[in-house]
Amino acid sequence: MSGDATDCRAPALLRSSSVKIGAATILPFKLNHPQGAWGYRIECGGSSIVTAFDREHGVPEFDRILNEYAQNADILIHDAQYTPEEFEQKNTWGHCTVQYAVWLAAKARAKRVALFHHDPTRHDDDVDARVCDLGEHGVGVLA
Repeated sequence: MSGDATDCRAPALLRSSSVKIGAATILPFKLNHPQGAWGYRIECGGSSIVTAFDREHGVPEFDRILNEYAQNADILIHDAQYTPEEFEQKNTWGHCTVQYAVWLAAKARAKRVALFHHDPTRHDDDVDARVCDLGEHGVGVLA
């Protein structure tokens, strides 16, 4: 995806116009979060970063839009607060699972995914262990 965000097939309600800052183009899009949130695709010099900090998966329209904006990103920085078991109990709190973040990055053919927004009660060793447990998805994973 490149160019003006208004060219996107996303409904106007879920996207906004692109912004140019220097050589960078910033493409904003809505994320699924109870208090509202925006993600951004930042393109500059042939590279791209996509941010999806506060978001919950499971609403097809929002999931599809993020997938479109994340296509072929050099790095996707994605919410990864919960384990699947935690998500079952907190699936309206506005956050994703580690596994979903990695799955989406692979589906979008992102080169790397940075797992972001970890549960504040989780220790660094727990986060590292989750990264090691993810297996091979064809995408580089860091946390």
